[in-house]
Amino acid sequence: MSSTAFIWQAITNFGTTGSPLPSQKSLVERMTAPIVCEPETVIVELGAGTGVITEKIAEKMLPENHLFVLDNNRHLLAIARKNLKGKGYTNRNIHCINEDATNMKSALSKHEVSRVNYIVSSLPLANMPAEKRNTLLRKVSDLLYADGIYMQYQYSWKNYSDVQRFFRDINVSFVPCNFPPAFVYTCRKHPVMQNR
Repeated sequence: MSSTAFIWQAITNFGTTGSPLPSQKSLVERMTAPIVCEPETVIVELGAGTGVITEKIAEKMLPENHLFVLDNNRHLLAIARKNLKGKGYTNRNIHCINEDATNMKSALSKHEVSRVNYIVSSLPLANMPAEKRNTLLRKVSDLLYADGIYMQYQYSWKNYSDVQRFFRDINVSFVPCNFPPAFVYTCRKHPVMQNR
């Protein structure tokens, strides 16, 4: 049922869904791999879809962690919320918010959150007008702690240079076992110092 609903939303709102199908397991694993939860960890997900990545994040969370899930598609957000509940993730620290991602700062300020550790995004950067894309990336960068991580997948390298304007350390990996195959950007504002 979730996949059918996603496909319908993809047909009617492809500009905001950006994909014909929900993310498959290999992409979900790659997108959430860098997340290491500590007691104070705060995570934001942008573009929940039906919640397949949301569920994996919830699986990794400690009880005291907070996850803010933002999606401007209220139909998909309702499905994601229902799927979370169905899997037993009823933690009140998981906040599903029907809001545009560019308003993330004001949405989080209502919960007295000004910085986060991880931002995981399924938003289709390539489908956005340049001004909105740059606004989004700037707000993502501003919201992250200095050592925070931004995860973003795309279906091409098209917007690599846009992301590079806001993040100095970007690692790109390819996930072939997804439809469509995807590139995952793991982004940090500053390069990670290697122990010598």
